[in-house]
Amino acid sequence: MINFIICEDDNKIRSNIKDFINEYIDMNKLEAHIPVNTILYNEVLEYVEMNWASKNIYILDIDLNDSINGLQLARKIREHDINGYIIFVTGHIELSLIAYKYRIKVLDFIVKNVDDIKSNLYEAFDVAIKELERYNENTKNRKLIIKVGSNIIYIAFDDIICIETAPAPHKLILYTANTRIEFYGTLKKICKKLDNRFYQIHRSCVINTESIKKISKKENDMHVIMENNNKHPLSKKYVKELTKYILCSN
Repeated sequence: MINFIICEDDNKIRSNIKDFINEYIDMNKLEAHIPVNTILYNEVLEYVEMNWASKNIYILDIDLNDSINGLQLARKIREHDINGYIIFVTGHIELSLIAYKYRIKVLDFIVKNVDDIKSNLYEAFDVAIKELERYNENTKNRKLIIKVGSNIIYIAFDDIICIETAPAPHKLILYTANTRIEFYGTLKKICKKLDNRFYQIHRSCVINTESIKKISKKENDMHVIMENNNKHPLSKKYVKELTKYILCSN
């Protein structure tokens, strides 16, 4: 699933960009959607904090008429999402000359209020989609490498059901269908090695969304049951985004 995130303070331009993206999705038969379409930079940051490992394409205005500008927002995005694609749609093209100072890895700068804004956006999207396709090919057989005692173990991403914190300090437990492996590490560091099929459902647990058997959203008993029948608590903080992610991925 590819996610297009829009942050633009001009309502008309934001609406046009949304229409362009939906047309591009239909035209290319993509598994994609627009989870965020906003004038508020905080909504973008809330999204990226929980979806930094997803396939994200950000379309940002530079002048947001807010307490931070688009360049500063992009830098905050990069604190979480180092792989997402950032496209600026702006009336201040001269600011592109100082963007390099922010070290934010920008895919493109597109000028507002020109006749070819749509085609320019589509060209930028084409570049991002092709790179994502190459990434998918390269990650089909990806493996997680962990150290257990004196041994180095390789575990295919496809085989990982979930990873959770262990009772012992600084240790994690990795579950596959038939094994339980305990090793030293932190959830924050291990998440950065995983791909976008993995989703954090609690501060102590990240799951493989392709291995979910059931999601319970009962007020006092939110949890996820995985293919190995293990039950894991689901934080209220993550339940809405997880549900949206699952629905949009199928």
